[in-house]
Amino acid sequence: MKRLFMIIPVFVLVLGMCTGCGKNYEAKKSTLFIESDGGVVSKDIEAFDTHEYSKESFRKYVNQRIDDYNKKMDSKAIKLKELEFNNDNAILTISYKSYKDYSKFNDIDLFVGSVSDAVAEGYSIDTNFVKIEDNKPVKKVSCNKVLENNSDKIVIIKANTRVNISGTIKYTSAKDVELVNDNTVDIKENTNLLDKIPDKKESDKDSSNKKSSDKNSISKDKSSKKSKKDKVQSDGSVDEKDLEVGKDKEEDVKFNFKEDKLSSSSQISDVFTYVVFD
Repeated sequence: MKRLFMIIPVFVLVLGMCTGCGKNYEAKKSTLFIESDGGVVSKDIEAFDTHEYSKESFRKYVNQRIDDYNKKMDSKAIKLKELEFNNDNAILTISYKSYKDYSKFNDIDLFVGSVSDAVAEGYSIDTNFVKIEDNKPVKKVSCNKVLENNSDKIVIIKANTRVNISGTIKYTSAKDVELVNDNTVDIKENTNLLDKIPDKKESDKDSSNKKSSDKNSISKDKSSKKSKKDKVQSDGSVDEKDLEVGKDKEEDVKFNFKEDKLSSSSQISDVFTYVVFD
């Protein structure tokens, strides 16, 4: 998966903290914080071998990358908030003026805005959603339900990381998502919130014995389109071969840093994750 920063040979960073001055955001693993004003702060926690890499050289490298971006964009959109080294980890915190700056700087798909704005920018939002109540997934909902209130805020990201939003989560896509609390999710492969819905098996059995209705027909229609949806990304058509190419590139990246259980490798995912909140 693509990474934020590359240093000989590769060192990846996608961090989470807040853009607000004076605010302190603690995180035990790499997290991306989405602020109410649209700003983004990333905090990355990665293993750092001080015997193989120089702290000062890495600090200079990070500052140079940020300076180069700001000069290119003729702005001060990105700022280094903090870089510290603790317990064989490098902890890097960077603030971004907008999600667009984060996306361009890290080459990671990210959108932050209203549901209507997301649709206007070409995101289909065609996936299975789960309604969240009291920090728990309670039921499956359709994308049409999510689109009903198009003024709701939404985060769309294509990366495996932890995401914290300034608000309360209402809905989240089901695939590759774990709920941490009412404003935080972990995006990781081989997870599905549909499996966490209470009495899911019972409800599935009951629904299969019911006669067809207009509502069930709509559900079946969407289910029949799922195979097509899997081949279509929110930003355009992508076939399975393209996804396989992306995976091949991921395997080519080699890491000399030791594994760290606290670090959520911010690898680019094969699917978009949607988090709707207010």
